[in-house]
Order: sequence, then structure tokens, then C-alpha cells
Amino acid sequence: MSPRTVVTSSVVPLPAAEVVARLHRSETLRFVCWPLLTFPPDLPATLTAGESLSVRLSVAGLVPLWTHRLTVIESTDGGLLTEERGGPVRSWRHRLTVEPVDARRSFYRDEVVIDAGALSTPVAAVAGGFYRWRHRRWARLASGARPAEGDR
Repeated sequence: MSPRTVVTSSVVPLPAAEVVARLHRSETLRFVCWPLLTFPPDLPATLTAGESLSVRLSVAGLVPLWTHRLTVIESTDGGLLTEERGGPVRSWRHRLTVEPVDARRSFYRDEVVIDAGALSTPVAAVAGGFYRWRHRRWARLASGARPAEGDR
């Protein structure tokens, strides 16, 4: 089965530079994924190009999943590009892009190309829901919620 692409985008009510800065922070990753996915506490504070991580994912910190491997391929003023894999996923190429809409708002887009072999279609369907959740969490973060709130 061929790879599947999932694209989710939204306007975040924060300046583009602030969104990009937050994209690079592990606390933001924890917040926007919680409680669907949780990460161990030993993530580096920031994600930088060339960095590779292996983390054990879990659901709500209760249901262990698999070891997930993530390599930051590119880190720019316009976003991030990662190569990831783990569990049923052979390849998860994730491009996070941020563009200014105006001085106070940003267009934020997640594009993920998923290769999970015969499971690519169902994994892409789950990923679509997961990224819609993340975008709702970004809206909450932009409204003033603190990243630590979502890490409980």
C-alpha cells in the first residue's frame, strides 16, 4: 500500500515568530498532544536540527504504546521537518509550517506523509483526528493556557 498524506491547518492567534519558537519547545509538544499521547519527562527542552530522540509513548500516561524515534531534519524560522517511526509506522515525515497572516495571527499547517504498509490508510485516519486535536490544543495554548496545565 502506498504512503498516505494528512494535512491539517488553522489560524493561530499568535505572531508567527512566537508560534515557531513554541514549536521548538518540548513543553509545547507535551501540551498539544495531551492526553492522547504523553511523553517521558526527560525530553530535551528544545528540538533542534540534527537531534534524534527515542521515546516511549503512552496514552494519558497509562497505556504504554511503542518506542517512537524522531529526528529533526530541519529547524527554521518557518517551522520544522521531522522524520519519525515506531510501532506500525515505517516512516512518518512531518512538516510543520508557520506563515504570518498579519502581526497577530499565523497560518499553521501540519503535513504528514505516513508509510505504515498495509496499515497506512487506518493510521492516516487516526493521524487526521490526532492533528485536529492538536490544532484545538494550539488554540487553547494561544488563548493563554499554560503548557504545564496539559501535562497532568
